[in-house]
Amino acid sequence: MRRLGLSQKVFLVFSSLTLLTFVVAIIVFIGFRGIKYNNASMLLLENLQQNIHGLTHRHPQQPDADRQAFTTELSQTRELARAISQRDMQLEPKLLRRLESVNSQLGYYRDAWLAVLEKHQTARDWAPQATPPPVELQQRLDGGDESQAQALLTRLLGLRSQVYLSHDLELIAQMRQIQQQLQGPAARLPGLQTFVEQILLLTEQGYLNHLAILERERFLADTLNGLLQTTRETIQAISQSNDANSQRLIWQINGLLLGYVLLSLFLWR
Repeated sequence: MRRLGLSQKVFLVFSSLTLLTFVVAIIVFIGFRGIKYNNASMLLLENLQQNIHGLTHRHPQQPDADRQAFTTELSQTRELARAISQRDMQLEPKLLRRLESVNSQLGYYRDAWLAVLEKHQTARDWAPQATPPPVELQQRLDGGDESQAQALLTRLLGLRSQVYLSHDLELIAQMRQIQQQLQGPAARLPGLQTFVEQILLLTEQGYLNHLAILERERFLADTLNGLLQTTRETIQAISQSNDANSQRLIWQINGLLLGYVLLSLFLWR
């Protein structure tokens, strides 16, 4: 086999070096472009995570809860979720589906939050002090010989206040017993039976309203926890992908350099 001349060897070495430089440049460009894209995705996810954390401080049970501020903040969060769902991220299918559902879950969260806000307002409207006995009924109780009826009614209203604060179902059963005891006085006192029935109805509705609040508040907490878990897992998955891409890039460059060295040694043997 004819040996290569010096000029040919020099040409092959420098040609190989040029080709190597070109290939390394392409590999580095593609690799870092992917890492930069992933970093931008992680930044959006971190912003989404911060917005979701912010929603945990919006409490619909507070009397001064700001509906407009909440809806504005939620709309901004949903815009971020939509932007993230449109990005091309190499994730496991299950995690990708969870990430794509964030926007719709935020919509359900909004509806539940507004429902809880309304129900808390309803609970305040149904507060015991909001429904005192009618003036005429109170005058009849004060002016006649109805001390027993007045004591029973006072006990009934006291139980209603306890139910409003403790949400104890057994207390409602005690109120029903007092209602039975008031049937006699109710025949002599116009308006008493209607008022007692109204108090019992409001108390039972208030109790059911409380159960509905608890159910929706659990949904709100579970939804935010699930969304935060999704963002954490996605950030972690992208970070691991970046580490793997960086490691692969290093191995590719080292492999090309090793190939160049071996080729040079072969040519100059």
